[in-house]
Amino acid sequence: MLENRVLRRIFVPKRNEGTGKWRKLHIEYLNDRYTLPSIVQAIQSRRMWWAGHITSMEGSRGVYRVLVGKLEGKTPFGRPRSR
Repeated sequence: MLENRVLRRIFVPKRNEGTGKWRKLHIEYLNDRYTLPSIVQAIQSRRMWWAGHITSMEGSRGVYRVLVGKLEGKTPFGRPRSR
């Protein structure tokens, strides 16, 4: 799951001083250390905020047209020509 991978990167695994081996971080340990709302919920709330921001834009903006699905015209392939 994305949330567990992100938490494992935030809380870097520790090395056991006695054996010298890396200690695996278990999900229960990560959830105990991380007390903020879940990362997935934070990402979803930001996406919803962004969608609301886009819907308030005028209809000629490109981002709004992508959200609504009404793209018109063609975009050339490849890199833009230098002038």
